[in-house]
Amino acid sequence: MVSRNINFPIDFVISWVDSSDSEWRRKRNNYLEYADEKVSDTSEERYRDFGFFRFLLKSIKLYTPWVHHVYIVTDNQIPDCVPNDERFSVIDHSQFIPASYLPTFNSSVIELYLNNIPNLVEHFVYFNDDMLINGPMNSSDFFDVTGLPKDSFLSSMLQPQRVNYFEINNAQIINDFFKKNMVVTKYEFQYLVKTALTLPFSKWSTFKNLHVPYSLCKKEYEWLDKYAKDELLTTSQNKFRSESDINIWLLQDIRYCLGLFATRSTSIGHYMNFDNLPEIINALERNKPKLLVINDDSEDVNLDRDSIAKKITIQMNKKFL
Repeated sequence: MVSRNINFPIDFVISWVDSSDSEWRRKRNNYLEYADEKVSDTSEERYRDFGFFRFLLKSIKLYTPWVHHVYIVTDNQIPDCVPNDERFSVIDHSQFIPASYLPTFNSSVIELYLNNIPNLVEHFVYFNDDMLINGPMNSSDFFDVTGLPKDSFLSSMLQPQRVNYFEINNAQIINDFFKKNMVVTKYEFQYLVKTALTLPFSKWSTFKNLHVPYSLCKKEYEWLDKYAKDELLTTSQNKFRSESDINIWLLQDIRYCLGLFATRSTSIGHYMNFDNLPEIINALERNKPKLLVINDDSEDVNLDRDSIAKKITIQMNKKFL
């Protein structure tokens, strides 16, 4: 079933890794030995798992019964919580990423080749494994009836954070191909108000990319060859996240500049980390917002993450079991 006059199928794609797998760790450590710490992000937090992934799968079955197919992307692993449902498949990296770039421990590389997944339909939604569907959703929450992906256009001033290199590298490509004054005139006044602070500058700074499930079209990946062929090659060769990487946000940035998206409110989803436990519990209880990202980051270096995770798990069990 596809809801609200959407007459095309929509797939979901989820990236997942079991970082406790001894074979995966051995393989990763073999490459980690040669990683340049100055340019690579090899931190353990990139692969930590507190068991929330199974709730993402439950939330998909419960709240988006219209989904056409769900592809779980892994590195020669099979999660033990995959539903007994023919619409759920496990896809190995070797099935869609060129062999010359494997193995990879770089999420950017994985995301930049998702369009190659066998049998993936044109319209799909990409999830990280720390994301959750928090209440009933329609296919029209992700795409409009013409097939345009739903997104939020927000130009932003660059702000210091750990993954700024993505935004900087992406922005350099955008500035090479898209004149700012030609783009901002396309959008309604409400969006110009939100980007008012950036208007005096002739060049793009960055876009504010909401870290919630991404609505994508396979044809958008053609932009990588057109606008970022060299940067794609460089990123693909990086076994771990690197300061020279571009990432999936570039596709969103290009669609903003081309105007090939349908607008939706930023309130559809919210990013929360382990410092926001009361807010997380409240959101799970109220089924709002519709999309959640529950990340184990914290500003408290002494935070007992296991304790926080247990409390969240108790609430999720109440919600989904």
